[in-house]
Amino acid sequence: MDVGKHENEVQTDVKLLLECLKCQVNNQSAVKQALLTLSSIFSTYDFVKEYFKDIGGLLFLMDLLTSVENCEVQERALFCLGCAIERNVFCQKSLTTCNIFKFIQTILSRGSTAKVKQAATFFLINLVSNNGEGQVLVKQSQCLSTLIELLSFSLPINIRENDANEPGCEWFNGSGPTSVELWTSVVNALCVSINNPQNEENQKVCGLQLPFILKLLEKQSETFLLARHLMFLLGFVVSNNKSNQDQVRRLGGLDILCMILKQWYEKSSSEVLKEVVHIITTIDSCISDNADSANMLGKSGAIQILANVIHNDCLDTEDKIKVTITLGHAMENSATNRKLFLEAGNSLQDVVHILTSSEDEELVKALKYVLQISVQKDPCNDRDWQQPERDNKGIGENILKKINDLSMRLHSVEERECEFTNAPKAGTLNHFESNKSQPCMNINSLEGFKTDNEVKNSCYLNTLDKSELLKVIITDTV
Repeated sequence: MDVGKHENEVQTDVKLLLECLKCQVNNQSAVKQALLTLSSIFSTYDFVKEYFKDIGGLLFLMDLLTSVENCEVQERALFCLGCAIERNVFCQKSLTTCNIFKFIQTILSRGSTAKVKQAATFFLINLVSNNGEGQVLVKQSQCLSTLIELLSFSLPINIRENDANEPGCEWFNGSGPTSVELWTSVVNALCVSINNPQNEENQKVCGLQLPFILKLLEKQSETFLLARHLMFLLGFVVSNNKSNQDQVRRLGGLDILCMILKQWYEKSSSEVLKEVVHIITTIDSCISDNADSANMLGKSGAIQILANVIHNDCLDTEDKIKVTITLGHAMENSATNRKLFLEAGNSLQDVVHILTSSEDEELVKALKYVLQISVQKDPCNDRDWQQPERDNKGIGENILKKINDLSMRLHSVEERECEFTNAPKAGTLNHFESNKSQPCMNINSLEGFKTDNEVKNSCYLNTLDKSELLKVIITDTV
């Protein structure tokens, strides 16, 4: 089907549905069905969103939303508006107004159903996502304060204050699963309100909730859904914010995170391993560029776990990069953590082993970053180290030196490979003529390198070069 014709057909459908809404505004069943169909179209076809804005669709939906009292129609209208502006800057900007934010705050703060509040939160997420102006309005309109209240009160069962066995404990019963869905939407709305772009004012407001977040995280550590969302929120609240990082440390937050890390790591299943990576990235946000927090991390036994997680075969490359970077940040400003890393069994050799099997450029860079940090000199503490640690530092320095040598040798191999690829084919007259003045490349002459007599393709050559040469480095160094 012609693309232009198909787009015209979709636009015609959207226009007809809008006319249906205008004509059947008093028919709740027809309105709900039209809104549901429009939401589906917006979720499928991004190109039609601006067209819907241009024909007045967004403004009509806002008029409908403010005039109707039926909860189901409100829910569908809010969800439809969220779909209409999702991932579309022009539609998003057209609704980024103070009045709309105040209207959303009214819905969230009054006695609406959990489903209506969830739909309003979805709409708010798409209004604020990647929108600095929206982040400012979410605070000015009191939406942020209302979201923070919902963070505490929207869970089906939530401990408001103190411990469950202490006086003053209050349990709140919500409306079952819908409250959990509302709560996760509230967490997501808070995340977009403080991140991308980073908004320090909103971070400061959310930072006041760190005691509650950490207490709830400690109590719900076995509930992966809740714990994961709390970690996302915690990570954004402390990201590039030393004041909030320090507060987490003072509140014992790093101890809580490391305790959960140990609990999850000991479960040793591939499903839980993903959750382990989530908590490691949260820890990374808490310690990045913060030497005091990094030092406290070392006292919790987390360095050994990070070193072990890196070489877990169940992790994909992206997750290995995250864990490796966290380990690097933990050691960057802490000589104690560097010492713990070198003491952690075969951690140094394990890092080098991954280099022999990885073809991912970003992972290799991250691993070299860890190796470089692990052998940094520490004038104050270096002389107090025991002999095994000094030996490991020497190994690390030799490995780094030989890795640099490897890079030069691989570059040489690539140049020779190009010469080999562009050379005349064997068995032709040009081949024999060229051999008279230029000898054939002898790949076996490379030190420590073994290959077949014939290189079949560049991919095979590159893989074999890196693997074999790195094995030589490990053998000669460790």
